Amino acid sequence: MKFANRALLVALLTGLVLSLPSVAQVNSGSNGHDGALNPTSNMLIDMADHPDGIYQYTSINIPGGVSVTFKPNARNTPVVWLSQGNCTIYGEVLVQGETTHGNTAGKG
Repeated sequence: MKFANRALLVALLTGLVLSLPSVAQVNSGSNGHDGALNPTSNMLIDMADHPDGIYQYTSINIPGGVSVTFKPNARNTPVVWLSQGNCTIYGEVLVQGETTHGNTAGKG
């Protein structure tokens, strides 16, 4: 009887430990020079001042109901976000290309 109670206790403790939230730190390589990205309303990021398309944030927090869109830089580079801390996105990050014009496809 003692063995069955012990096995039950181990199973319950294992389930408790596995259900706890996990926290892991990730080093994305950001130096944080772009500060925190924390918009409170829809925003357009003009990538002209980032010719390589790389943004180095301290943290990223896009709340629900907020959309972030981009105006491409001259080289039309991809957007890369690096963060030193938390990255929480409940809103939208819109990276679709431009619309088509007749038979001409839009830029990516």
